Amino acid sequence: MTPNQETSAKRVLRSARGEALRQAYIDDGGWEKVDGWLYLKALRLTDFIDKLQDHFGVLGNICEIGLYFGKYFIFLNLIKRINEKVIGIDLFESSDWEKRFYDNLGAWPRDDGDPMIIRRNSLEVTAKELLEWAGGPYRLFSVDGGHSCEVALNDLRLAHEVLADGGVIMVDDYFDPKFPGVSEAVNRFYLLSENHRDTVPFLITGNKLFITTSGHDERYREAIRTALDEDEVEVWDAEMFGHRLTVIL
Repeated sequence: MTPNQETSAKRVLRSARGEALRQAYIDDGGWEKVDGWLYLKALRLTDFIDKLQDHFGVLGNICEIGLYFGKYFIFLNLIKRINEKVIGIDLFESSDWEKRFYDNLGAWPRDDGDPMIIRRNSLEVTAKELLEWAGGPYRLFSVDGGHSCEVALNDLRLAHEVLADGGVIMVDDYFDPKFPGVSEAVNRFYLLSENHRDTVPFLITGNKLFITTSGHDERYREAIRTALDEDEVEVWDAEMFGHRLTVIL
């Protein structure tokens, strides 16, 4: 999928090597060689949203909490623009886990700087630190760390505090019955909190819930629906927390 060619609000620059690696990772099956859990639809929609952000003029950095062996994080690192920062946060519960992550990441090296990897419990990370590490807010933020309600809610709040206008948060496992804490965290955030930023869920696909700042949701949804071939994928219009969103099965 590629968005309609429009003039971006602001010109963005990308590494030629990064773009070649992006294609090899998503189109040539590189992602399938990394252990972990990731659906192709989630990968392709993330790729499409990244391209849409070019056209919408959405600026910022990229972060993921919860890296495992790097299956999704490697792709996030490959789609970064020149001068953007990519931050990864994980406890790495074993040395073998950490080694496998770095081996996988090293197999997809960019030529314009390495991502910053923070070996720490996300409960100990502050929004101030996230902004300092990247030098500004984030346009893409993946929440896939601890799956208890406490940790998932903390990570979701962190993502909201540092999200750029038009940025997108990707929450993994909201619908996975093995991890009810993630669903509880998102529900508590939207139904019980009075202090969260004005954000809107706009897309569900590949076991991920996609959230953006209010006012940008319809732009994303319209572009996604226009690009989809509904003879090839099953698409539903649904409602969540009082907002319309698109479901791609």
